[in-house]
Amino acid sequence: MKVAYITNSSRNLGGATKALLQLIEKLAEKGVEPIIILPDSNGIYHELKEKGIKVYALEYRMNIYPPLRGIKDLLFFIPRSVGRYYLTRKAASRLAGILKSNGVQLVHANTSVEEIGRLAAEHLKIPHVYHVREYADKDFGMHYIPSKSYIHAKMRGGNTICITKGIQHYHGLDRLRGAKGKSLVVYDGVLPVQDEPQYSDAGTYFLFAGRVEAAKGLDFLLRGYSQYAKSVQSPLPLKIAGGLNRKEYLAELQDYVRVNGLEQSVEFLGPRSDIFDLMRGAKAIIVASSFEGFGFCTAEAMFNGCLVIGRDLTGTNEQFDNGLKMHGKEIGLRYKTTDELARILQEVDTSSDDKYLEMKKRAFATVNTLYTSGHSAQQVYEFYKSILMGRE
Repeated sequence: MKVAYITNSSRNLGGATKALLQLIEKLAEKGVEPIIILPDSNGIYHELKEKGIKVYALEYRMNIYPPLRGIKDLLFFIPRSVGRYYLTRKAASRLAGILKSNGVQLVHANTSVEEIGRLAAEHLKIPHVYHVREYADKDFGMHYIPSKSYIHAKMRGGNTICITKGIQHYHGLDRLRGAKGKSLVVYDGVLPVQDEPQYSDAGTYFLFAGRVEAAKGLDFLLRGYSQYAKSVQSPLPLKIAGGLNRKEYLAELQDYVRVNGLEQSVEFLGPRSDIFDLMRGAKAIIVASSFEGFGFCTAEAMFNGCLVIGRDLTGTNEQFDNGLKMHGKEIGLRYKTTDELARILQEVDTSSDDKYLEMKKRAFATVNTLYTSGHSAQQVYEFYKSILMGRE
C-alpha cells in the first residue's frame, strides 16, 4: 500500500510532526510505503532522506487566509490571499504528477489546513484523508480558504481522522448520517509501549512545554503563577520550553514578568531537544491552552512520570476524562480559573513526596494503553483498508 502524507510544516518539534513520524514508522511495519510531502527542505527533510523514506519538497502554504495584525497586513491581504490560492493550485498540479509517477493509492493530509492533497487526489480519482488535528479558528485563529462551510462540506463528504472526540464534534463529523464520508477518532500515537518510569517528587521547578504563542495560554498561566508566587516565600521557578511564533507575543510576556517582579522566577528556555529530561526533573507540567487539540505534551509528560496540572477544557479535559473512566480516579490536577491554578501550584509545591504518586501511576497506565504508536497505527491501518475496499 503506497500512501502520500502531506504536512504543513517541516519542523521536528511540533506535536503533529512527532505524531506523523511515529505513525509512518509503525505503518511501515504493516507494509505501508510512505511518501512524504513537505513545504520546504528544512527540518525533518534530511532526517527522512537519511532513513531512506521518499520525500519531496514543494512550495505551498497552509490553506488559510493570511493574518491581519496591522495596516501592512490589511493592505496586502487581498494580493496575499490570491497568491496563496494560485500557489496551492500550482503545488497540487505538481503533486498530482508525483502521486501518479509513484503509484500512490491514498493521500493522507496530516492536518485539516492543507488542500493540495485533496485537489491532487480528486484529479487522480484516488481516496483522500484529512487528519483533523485543530479547531483552526478557535485555537489558532485560522480561517479556511475559501470558507469554513466549504471545507466542512469537503470533510463530511470525504474521509477524516480526528485526534479527539471534541474536534470531531466541533467540525460536525460525529453526525454523518446520510453522508458519503467516514470519520474516525484516533488518538495520537505518542510513543511505543514503554516500561514504567522512575517516579520522583524531588522536582525543583514547574514546566511549560509548547510553542510560545497565544493559543497555548501562556498569558493565562503567568497570571496564575504570579498569584502563586506572591502567596509563598520561595516559589518554585517556572521554566518555559518552546519556540516562538511571534516575537511581539514574547515581548508582551516578558513585560508581564518584569512588571510583576518575576524575573528571578520565570525562565524562557527557547526550543529544547531534551524535553523528556525536563519533564522528569519537573515538579509538574502546566498545560494552559483553552482550545488544546489533543495535548501531545500532556501525554508525553504522563509517559515520563511527570504530574500534569491541566486546564480542564477541550483536549486536556478529554485526556483527563479518559483516565477517570479507565481507573475511576483522576490522572491529573484540573483547573479552570487563575485562582484555581494558583491554589494547585501552592498545594503541589508544599506536598509530601508521595502525595501524587498513585495519580502519576494511573496517568502512565492510561497513556501506555490509549496513546501508543502501535495502537494508533493499527486503527489508521484498518481505516485505510476500509477506504480502499470500498473502492473495489
